Amino acid sequence: MRVQKLVGTALMSAVLVLGLDAGPAAAGRTVTTHDRAGDAHRGIDLTSVSLERMAKQVRVSTRFADFRPNLNGMQYYFDTNPKRSGPEFGAVVWREKDGDGLKRFQMYRMRGWTQTEEALRCGWRYKWRISGHGPGYFNLVLRDNCFLGRAETGVRVHVQSWDYTRYRGTGDHRHPVYGYYDNLRGPHRFTGRV
Repeated sequence: MRVQKLVGTALMSAVLVLGLDAGPAAAGRTVTTHDRAGDAHRGIDLTSVSLERMAKQVRVSTRFADFRPNLNGMQYYFDTNPKRSGPEFGAVVWREKDGDGLKRFQMYRMRGWTQTEEALRCGWRYKWRISGHGPGYFNLVLRDNCFLGRAETGVRVHVQSWDYTRYRGTGDHRHPVYGYYDNLRGPHRFTGRV
């Protein structure tokens, strides 16, 4: 009887310890990755990205040293598979600021850094604060359904800010892909995993 009681106590202790450390998808976990200030064009110079695991959702908080209205896009690359490098999901937010009518959110599956697959429908919201000249932030919150159930293994992100509003050409021949961007710590670099 004494042996059973000791074994039972040991098992209960193990369960309690495992319950306290619920793994990478546990709510309340946050990692922050810093970027060098002054390494990008004015208005889109990001300084840090915080990735937070909340109950059934993930929040990406991007902070800027110099945040101005010329920011018109945020690009996100999400890695949910610890066994391979590169993103499995991507998201983009366009802000309408120049009259071209582009203002939307899109989430999609990815295969590598450049190949996008089908678009996804999922729960999301975003918010930003621009103070003119100086610090500001851009927050994106995604529900777990954006990751098709793969967020449980943990998520990490790469963030890129855009100012792509200098158009080349005229009329129908304008190409809105000319401008500036800032990568978190350089191309293809992720935050820690939550």
